[in-house]
Amino acid sequence: MAVTVDEFELPLYVTDTVVDMARWAESTPIAVSTAITRGRSGKYNGFKYIKVEFEDAEEE
Repeated sequence: MAVTVDEFELPLYVTDTVVDMARWAESTPIAVSTAITRGRSGKYNGFKYIKVEFEDAEEE
């Protein structure tokens, strides 16, 4: 997910794959993956990437 770079972190774009996120951000999948892994702030491009994990309701 891409979010705003402020205290609210409002969602800008939500997708299931790094490839789709890279297309939206006009970047490469490896650059997006690296930004997520390293926790980049996103202050230069105006948004940052975050990884959201959740458990399926069926597993409980």
